[in-house]
Amino acid sequence: MSVRPTPSGQLPSPNVDRSGRALPAAPSARSGDASAVPGTASGRDDVQISSQARGLQQQGTAGGSPSGELSGDRMKEILGRIASGHYDRADVREQVIERVAADL
Repeated sequence: MSVRPTPSGQLPSPNVDRSGRALPAAPSARSGDASAVPGTASGRDDVQISSQARGLQQQGTAGGSPSGELSGDRMKEILGRIASGHYDRADVREQVIERVAADL
């Protein structure tokens, strides 16, 4: 068997495999077809978020900001510590590791 690589800058022919043989036609989704997704237009995806997921999101934002989000002032403080080398000390690294491990 001989397979020729596609030359640079050239696209392979549609419906033909790399050896030059015709590929079988892909089945098309018809409106009455069981594989078709009802209520969706061709080429369009729809997302549905459950009421349970919405409730969890609201619980996470009850404090005013999403869970895990830092305020601007806290972010500036952390960035200042990083720039000053505060987190490069062994004792500080150990404390960070312990706090992160406790959250796991």
